[in-house]
Amino acid sequence: MILAHKNVTYDSHYVQHLVDDIKHKEYSPTSAVSQKFKKFQEQDLGLKNPHDVFERGRLYRRLWRHIGAHRQLYPELCPQ
Repeated sequence: MILAHKNVTYDSHYVQHLVDDIKHKEYSPTSAVSQKFKKFQEQDLGLKNPHDVFERGRLYRRLWRHIGAHRQLYPELCPQ
């Protein structure tokens, strides 16, 4: 779900907030976890520039709204 937020990259303020304030760990863009997230975005998802990240976020947000609407229309088909 982290990819649905706008402009989220391994070194974005949002990721730094998650690590520092939510997980209560020290953030470092050179840490192994940050580098794995960078590799995942750039190599696995093919997100090479900010426009790619923005478009991927739009895709996930649209998908999330679509699933929410489907759950409202057909609650018996969607497991909780």
